[in-house]
Amino acid sequence: MNLLRQIKTVLWSFVGLGRRQDMADIPGRGNPLVLILIAFVLVLVFLGTLAWIAHSVTLAQSASATYQDEKRHPKVAQVVDLIGG
Repeated sequence: MNLLRQIKTVLWSFVGLGRRQDMADIPGRGNPLVLILIAFVLVLVFLGTLAWIAHSVTLAQSASATYQDEKRHPKVAQVVDLIGG
């Protein structure tokens, strides 16, 4: 369970919360290289999550805009079908 404790340490450091005594104990909890690797992986997961959310929102807005255009202009659907898109 040492890995879980190291993950917890990195997550608390992301938030910036922790007791002074806990911060002093970080070097004794494990290899600093492992903490850096865990932090790198968690940053990638966080950024991937943000990118997925942004992609989902823009995709939904794009689909909504396309639907609104077709709703306002019925000829748009005919042109899109004619082009094959």
